[in-house]
Formats: sequence, C-alpha cells, structure tokens
Amino acid sequence: MFASSDKISLRAVEPADAALMYAWENDQNVWVHGDNLLPYALFEIEQFILEGHDFYRNRQARFMIDYQTNGSKETVGMADLFDFHPHHRRAGVGIYVAPAFRHRGIAKTAIGLLKEYAFETLELHQIYCHVLAENNISLKLFESAGFEKTAVMKAWIFRNGDFHDQVLMQLFNPKHKEP
Repeated sequence: MFASSDKISLRAVEPADAALMYAWENDQNVWVHGDNLLPYALFEIEQFILEGHDFYRNRQARFMIDYQTNGSKETVGMADLFDFHPHHRRAGVGIYVAPAFRHRGIAKTAIGLLKEYAFETLELHQIYCHVLAENNISLKLFESAGFEKTAVMKAWIFRNGDFHDQVLMQLFNPKHKEP
C-alpha cells in the first residue's frame, strides 16, 4: 500500500490480481465508458502485471483499490493514471469500482489519493478525464473531486448505433500557476 485513508488504500498490482482485472476489463458493460472494444486475454493481463510499473516507460500506472470493512480488506476496484505526457506534465485518470461496492464514497476517496500522488509525488501540472455527457454519476463524482468541465467533444464516441458527446474534465495542481 502506498496511499491510504481510513477505509481505502491504493496499492501496486500483484500477480494475484490478474483474475479480478481479467473479469473487470472484460465486462462489456464498462466498455461504453472507454475505448475498449475487444476482450483481453488473461495472458495479456498477466504480462501487463509482470512488465512492471515504470511510469515513464509505460506512460501508465495502475493501482488496486482495497476497501477495509469489519476488520477485513477486500480489493474492490482499480485506479489509473494513463496517457502520461512527461513534457506537458499531465495524465488521464481512470477509476473502476466493482458494482457491489459503488455509492459508498470509495471512488471519490480513491480519486483523492490518486490526485495527491499525481500532484505531490509526480508533480504533475494537471490530471484529466473524459466522461460521457450522459453519465451523470461520473460527472458528479469528478466534479465533487474538484475537476472542472472544460470542453464538450461533440459526437465523439460511437456506441450502440449512435454518436455520443464526451466531456473533458480537468484538475490543475494547486501549487502551480492557474491557467
């Protein structure tokens, strides 16, 4: 574990997490929120884990979200910094919480921990996310974590026979000059 709050902690991905990641990454209900259109093989996920976490080489850092309740700890989701651009000092943010653990504040706390890591340790200038315009739950989540809607990309995502708008949300490091 490298970042934690009372009940939530972020930790590095371990080989034992491969089965969970395999199930979550291949859940087609989640694909509508990203760019994935093909299932991952378990071998691909195992290779991803084994290749290590060199943020500067892979341009991505994935963390598992552990939830502490009633004296036991359970892995309930994943948090990502991705599309890292070292020159511009920015990265995208992705969050996934398993359906049985949603609406408990886990995602918001995990985003807060990820934000602290991005700004304090990595000294990024900004983090951002893309959210489907009709995904009100995620829009509210990221707004409550301090992200600001800065652009709408019209007809950006094609799903289920129709085009959907996508919202760009950004959060700037408070230690840096505001744009």
